[in-house]
Amino acid sequence: MRFVADIAQRVLLRPVPHRIGSLRLESLYLSAAAEARIGGDLYEAVPTPFGVRLLIGDVRGKGLLAVETAAALLGAFREAAYDEPVSRPWRTAWRPA
Repeated sequence: MRFVADIAQRVLLRPVPHRIGSLRLESLYLSAAAEARIGGDLYEAVPTPFGVRLLIGDVRGKGLLAVETAAALLGAFREAAYDEPVSRPWRTAWRPA
């Protein structure tokens, strides 16, 4: 299972570019616990015609369901980042009360 978790984490959390235009970026992923090798953490940085788009998030839960949800979010972000012009400078995700 550890091998599968490592592969899934590498596919989801690709290294971000060190530089996008004049913006310098770094990323480092450290899980909260040694046994928590797979979960819903996600991040991405994408240069687009509209500027740099950043996504940093954490899907509630662990295991395959969290990975599936994170993969769906990353896929939607990677596609929409190139298609959606800026409408508001900041957007926040809905959080249940």
